[in-house]
Amino acid sequence: VTDGLYTDSHLLTINVLDENDNSPVFTQNVYTAMVPENSASGTSVTTVQASDADSHMGEFGSISYALQGVVTEFSIAPDTGVISVDTMNLDRESISQYTFSVIATDYGTPSRSATAEVVVTLTDINDNSPQFQQLLYRSSIREDAAVQSEVITVLATDADEPGNNNSVIDYSIINTSVFAIASNNGTITLASALNFEEMSSHMFTVVATDRGLPMLNGTATVIITVVNVND
Repeated sequence: VTDGLYTDSHLLTINVLDENDNSPVFTQNVYTAMVPENSASGTSVTTVQASDADSHMGEFGSISYALQGVVTEFSIAPDTGVISVDTMNLDRESISQYTFSVIATDYGTPSRSATAEVVVTLTDINDNSPQFQQLLYRSSIREDAAVQSEVITVLATDADEPGNNNSVIDYSIINTSVFAIASNNGTITLASALNFEEMSSHMFTVVATDRGLPMLNGTATVIITVVNVND
């Protein structure tokens, strides 16, 4: 300040008040995570994170997280963004992947928000046993058939994820030495000579076993009728 002859000065401090002029921003547009299908409720899946350029000392820069829409299998901690399993019934064979949105909202008036996408893929566990297409197979073979003749092919399937050991099936046979089975495709062949007069039919069990940990199996019954020839 001056009057033309004398001057004086004074330090003036101006405080700029924050306005809620910035929306939260997520660190990623899409978050991906994987979790085993047998995960217990409360298992942590992933953490989403957003920031707000407004002052972190006030409500404009503080953020709350929520899931958007109806999401019953997962929950999110409002203050930390930690997403957790919220059910005991995850099943990859029913639903293998979940996609949903999360929203980050500040505490301004009016509030500002941002959204991001979350993709959760369920990883397979060996929770399904191989199942034969039939519980009982029947076939017939002439008593003079040559050893290694094909008799019948049995087939089992496994609902676990294709391409891993949980769904790879090996076949075996029990309760007989007269017939054999190809472990890789379930084809049953004659392993030794037949005699109708000694035994006119053969009943035995076939087993389909997967390679998961622990290994699971399924069984079926096979009845082979020996056809008499004039010998």
